[in-house]
Amino acid sequence: MEALTVRLSRLDGTVTMTVRGDLDMATVALLRRRADHLLLRRDGDRPRIVIELSGLTFIDATGLGALIALRGRTARGRPALTVAGRPPCLTRLLNALGMADDW
Repeated sequence: MEALTVRLSRLDGTVTMTVRGDLDMATVALLRRRADHLLLRRDGDRPRIVIELSGLTFIDATGLGALIALRGRTARGRPALTVAGRPPCLTRLLNALGMADDW
């Protein structure tokens, strides 16, 4: 098991959320807290968000649920969300669920 890290970086109105390690039931709260930090800002700043997942080493249904919820919260484009770097562990899970074309 690899510890989850979620690092935020900002450049020109875009926040990149770099996710590394295992995203599962034991670690998903960290991802949710970081996402809430971005989505619940009260200062009106709504940056474009890129969630970079190439460093993800494991994901379970709870982790996938958190990613789906994050996409849902940004579905109306405020802020816009882009998923980048789909790793093999996520691809396998999406294929098994018949969701690969949605990502």
